[in-house]
Amino acid sequence: MRISRKRIDGTSFEIFQRDLYNPPELEKFKDLPNMSNSLVQVKLGFFQVKRHKYVYIISHKSGG
Repeated sequence: MRISRKRIDGTSFEIFQRDLYNPPELEKFKDLPNMSNSLVQVKLGFFQVKRHKYVYIISHKSGG
């Protein structure tokens, strides 16, 4: 399993393929063509945005 996080900047945001990777992995895979693919769009309520600074993303680790 892989855990990454993304800073919440507003009530609506997108999670992209590149958001699943930690900084060393992102540097390794940054030139792949699908890194800009949007995986999901999220909309949070006003009070959730004020209460939390980050959204944590849990995903399957790909590769070996």
